[in-house]
Amino acid sequence: MNPPTPNLPEDCMGVIVSFIKDRDGLAAASRLCQHFRIRARERYLSAPYLILPVSHEWDFRIEGDGDDDVESDVKDKHSNIMVHLCNGKKGATTRSKEGLVMKPDYPSLDAATSGSAELSPFEWGGEMSIEFFVKYKSFLEGSPIFDFCRKKYDPIRQTHEEDEVYVCNVNNGPEILFGIGRGGWEQREPKFIKAGEFSLNEWTHVVVTCKSNDDSWRVEDYEHKKTTMRVYKNGLLAGETKHNGNCEPRVVTRDVQFIGKSTSVVDSPLDATLKFFRIYSKQLSSLEIKLLYDSQK
Repeated sequence: MNPPTPNLPEDCMGVIVSFIKDRDGLAAASRLCQHFRIRARERYLSAPYLILPVSHEWDFRIEGDGDDDVESDVKDKHSNIMVHLCNGKKGATTRSKEGLVMKPDYPSLDAATSGSAELSPFEWGGEMSIEFFVKYKSFLEGSPIFDFCRKKYDPIRQTHEEDEVYVCNVNNGPEILFGIGRGGWEQREPKFIKAGEFSLNEWTHVVVTCKSNDDSWRVEDYEHKKTTMRVYKNGLLAGETKHNGNCEPRVVTRDVQFIGKSTSVVDSPLDATLKFFRIYSKQLSSLEIKLLYDSQK
């Protein structure tokens, strides 16, 4: 029996990246797209993994063999999204029937020589949800599921990050950390929430969401603005934090979009398998997230 269709708005947009290699997994991903009124065609089933910039209005086709960069054959500002699989000297990124396997470079744990992936830049931000399905092999120091930002030149620090959005584990443990930075670090400290735990050697379904109650920028209204950040684990709310002000990610094009790798050299690479990665342009409801989790069972 299929679950009821969640009532997503007509203008819901996002990006879906499915790393599942087998045909059945792609069929499931295709059904999930249709489940959310996102049109997915049978032709996707011949591709090793699925990449869809999505909306109710547009249907894009992105194809490739998965060994190199893949890109859309539709020339549209929303469709030029690529996933580059990055292999290091000792670490590697490989596809399996379970998903995208990212292996660190042991024993150095150098992110530059470990396995990871990178999305090509595209503009996004504001109210949003990010969903992924991950299985950790080990918990390394602050290893990120993803770390997106803009790199800016600084004459003293050489480079620094702006408009960062990331999810990682805390220290060498399983706790989930979801962080957002608006502008540069010198402008405002990042807002974050710690809630729930990743499972070791077991699949963990995670959704992080963010929404502000007011997007005006009048200074006198600052104390009345609240931003809610939530973490869901396996379909259930793990934690919620409310921050003063509008802390939603700014709508910008982030030129650095790592999966399984941090923008900071002090953090460890990811030692895990990632089945899919999805970005939605709204704060998904608890019911919608529960249905997403149930669809993975």
